[in-house]
Parts: sequence; structure tokens; C-alpha cells
Amino acid sequence: MSAAAQVTEPRFEVASVKPNQSGEVAIRVDTSGGRFTAINAPLMLLIRLAYAIPEFRISNAPDWVRVDRFDIAATIGGAASRERQNAMLRTLLRERFRLVGRMEVQERPIYILVRSRPDASLLPTLKRSSTDCAALTAAARSGTPLPPSNRILCGVQRRPGGVSVGGMTMGQIAAELLTPEAGRLVLDQTGLEGAFDFDLDFVPAAAQGGAASADAVTLTTALQEQLGLRLEPQRGPVEMLVIDSVEKPTPN
Repeated sequence: MSAAAQVTEPRFEVASVKPNQSGEVAIRVDTSGGRFTAINAPLMLLIRLAYAIPEFRISNAPDWVRVDRFDIAATIGGAASRERQNAMLRTLLRERFRLVGRMEVQERPIYILVRSRPDASLLPTLKRSSTDCAALTAAARSGTPLPPSNRILCGVQRRPGGVSVGGMTMGQIAAELLTPEAGRLVLDQTGLEGAFDFDLDFVPAAAQGGAASADAVTLTTALQEQLGLRLEPQRGPVEMLVIDSVEKPTPN
């Protein structure tokens, strides 16, 4: 990279990086007040934030990036979009952690979202949405309050025992709900057009490490039994962040 390109890279005005060995369990990232603050954060979380990708799309990372934790206090220096803050964090990771990585398309396990019933019919629990989410979003940006509703109108609402979804297309459902929960890329091949509302009752993957009962409903089972959809395992191209090298920083 040229010297001219380095000068124009977005960067924090001032940044402090220190290891955290306090045993504090809380992890918090706060970008309010013109500051970026990470408390007791593993480097893997910071990489995920900087590149706006889930952990399954990061490969070749050493074990310590998930174990060692750090405190970061940085000054953003005026208003900055989330994208610019992410770029500042990427610069900090390169300079302080000597992070070198590259984006590379690799063949990886993925899921294809398809209809599971032989006649391709939908269960009545998967309802067509009548909500115009684009209009509601535009109204909300202009200060118009959302209309009253006893369930979420647009997006995903997590609740004990599952999620409620409103006004989302199958492509959005695959990308924003199923991909993070399944831990691998999910592509929509249901052929279903338009937006949908539904409730899905299952035990999230994060709660299945011993806390879930033997009869807990998994995401895969819930999709098939409650919505008439299926996650079909396949392999396909996934854009990965490959870590070539990274170092523990010298605290300051």
C-alpha cells in the first residue's frame, strides 16, 4: 500500500489498547459520545465488528484471539458513520495488532433453504405479510411513530423460546435470521416471493450447550415442523476473511 493511501485511511484520533485480566465477564462496545470503547473484548469480537462479518467467515485465526481480552479506549473525532467507525477499527487492528488478512472466496459448507413438503405447500403458520416495511421505515425516519401492534411489524424480535418475524422476505430471513443462527451461510431457494409474518419456537444454538433439555426443539426441526421449510446442507462459495498474521499488542 502506498504512503499516500495510508495517510487517507480513516483512523481514531487517539487510541489506547490494554490487556484485560480482571475476570470481568461483561463485554461492551460503545460508540456514543464520539468515543469507541471496548471492555474485556476478545480480539475475535473486534475483528467481527471491524469487518462486519460473522465468526464463521473468519479463518486461520490463532486460538488466542478468542481467549485473550482487551480494553480499547479511542476518540472518534466528530460524527462518523458505522462504516467509517469500522474502517477506523480496521486501521487500529492493522497498526496495533499487526493484523494482516485478505478476502478470499472458498468452497465451504452452506445451507439451502427450500420447501420441505412434497407438494411444496406452505403451513398456515407462515403468513403473507400485508405490512409495507419500506413505507414504515421512511415514516419512522421522518419522525412518524409506528402504528400500534401486538407483534413486530418489520424485522426479527427475539423472545424466550424463539423469535417473531414480521414483514421479511425469504432472502432477508435466510441472511438475517437463519445464517447467524445456523453458523453458516444460508441461501434462499424456496421460490417464495413477497414478505412473511410468523412465529418460530426453538432453542437457540447458543443455549444448547448443556442448558437445553433432551427434547428441546432445534432450529432445523422448528423450520420443518412449524413452517414447512427445510435447511438442506450443501457446499458453495463463501467470501472468507483469511488471517495471514496477527500479533498480541504492546499495551499503552
